[in-house]
Amino acid sequence: MIRSAFIAAVLIGCSLWASPSRAQAPTPAAAQTADEVGNVASVQGNATVNRNGASRALKVQDPIYKGDVLRTGTNAALGVTFDDETTFNLSANASITVDEFIYAEGGTGNAALFKATRGTIAFAAQQVARPAT
Repeated sequence: MIRSAFIAAVLIGCSLWASPSRAQAPTPAAAQTADEVGNVASVQGNATVNRNGASRALKVQDPIYKGDVLRTGTNAALGVTFDDETTFNLSANASITVDEFIYAEGGTGNAALFKATRGTIAFAAQQVARPAT
């Protein structure tokens, strides 16, 4: 049985959606809290995050939040691991936006939405893409 799906392709203007069931809207308290949804696992070269209109360089262990725009520069690579163990690897000149990420172990409203706007991105979806049993 395949534990995860791997996709490596040039993605331009694509959205990647993983949801085993209909996503539930976060509660007002959760919406007001900028919870970390993942972190930087690896970085080579120039990789940045644009968060709340400000851009800054990324380093290993930096937190990733919903709404972040992640970008890599020329000859750069970035690895991100999300709370459910989903991984994204961005090669040079790639960009993704973390539009949505809802994960609770055993939850029925788990969902993720990432917008890939340029470059080559490989990902392995994990728990967020699995239906609750």
